[in-house]
Amino acid sequence: MFQYFNAFAVLWAVVNNAGIAQGGEIDWTPLSEFQKVIEVNTVGVIRVTKAFLPLLRKSNGRVVNITSLLGKVCMPALVGYCMSKSAAISFTMGLRMEMVKWKVKVISIEPFFYTTPLTKAKPAIDHLENIWAKAPSEIREDYGEACKEVIKKACVNLLARASHKTYEVLDCFEDAITAKEPLTTYSPCYLPDKLGFQLLDVLPSTITERYIMTYLDRTVKPAALLKKEAKTESVKEK
Repeated sequence: MFQYFNAFAVLWAVVNNAGIAQGGEIDWTPLSEFQKVIEVNTVGVIRVTKAFLPLLRKSNGRVVNITSLLGKVCMPALVGYCMSKSAAISFTMGLRMEMVKWKVKVISIEPFFYTTPLTKAKPAIDHLENIWAKAPSEIREDYGEACKEVIKKACVNLLARASHKTYEVLDCFEDAITAKEPLTTYSPCYLPDKLGFQLLDVLPSTITERYIMTYLDRTVKPAALLKKEAKTESVKEK
């Protein structure tokens, strides 16, 4: 493949668009799930980019990485995905500075939720149910079904915000690849979401986290804590 490029063509752009998302709380998500997400969303981006950098340096081309606004604000039960996208954003920023001397542009496209196979509710819920079923029995007992159902509901509500205007992301692709002076970062999403993320980015972490927990309705208590509180109340009454 490289021989073909060297002999007949110039490689202008590499677009890293592969991505997967796995939901579930850290406590009952196996390490292998985190490894899988990071391997695709972070290591995959690095691997593909490094493979083509020699050609891009010759063409003064560009790298376009599809990251996510969730790489800037972490959501509970989506920690693995948010971690992987945060790392991809850092990789993009660092590579951009390193490639200045080669006149290679490095761009990050950071969408929120759009209607793609990645944002379909049923596969996400099926996966969450699957890792819940495989979690150790003591963890499932400590959390309880009610807690798990609240997490499922929050996941469905979050994915329901996915925009059908996928052309907004495609427009960013086109500009990033073809514009003479592309932006370093594109953030296609609903304007209220964009403003909200910008605000959360500058607020103190305690306020940001409280807002996210309220927004996702994550105030439900696990079964083990409810039992402990009930026992404490019973002792007080005696």
